[in-house]
Amino acid sequence: MPTATVWSSAKSGEKIRIYLEQRTATTAIIQLATWGASQNPNIDHPRSLIAYDLYNVRAVSPSEITCKADGPGPFDPSVDCRLAAAADGGVVAITVPLLIDAQYAVGEEDFEELVLFLKVARFPRA
Repeated sequence: MPTATVWSSAKSGEKIRIYLEQRTATTAIIQLATWGASQNPNIDHPRSLIAYDLYNVRAVSPSEITCKADGPGPFDPSVDCRLAAAADGGVVAITVPLLIDAQYAVGEEDFEELVLFLKVARFPRA
């Protein structure tokens, strides 16, 4: 199944890794790992690591999916979510209400990897 690993950096110097993996035709996982400014992702464990199961994944366009996300805890309610690769310059938007509402600037190669993932995954149309 297709995967994508996208890197971003915050103004504070934090490094963020966004990992996506398609599991079935309509399910995937997303993992967000964060390292502090003084940490080395090649050596150090991430300062924070959170993963969500995504299901009922649907392609809104070639560069955007909508889905449901299970919260990190066993009793957290599922929520609507969205992942979009903005064509105007390498921005990945991830929205999971009450959990994540972020935009990550990524390099051109990482952006291309994400767009390729969304194309290859061939999630059903919304």
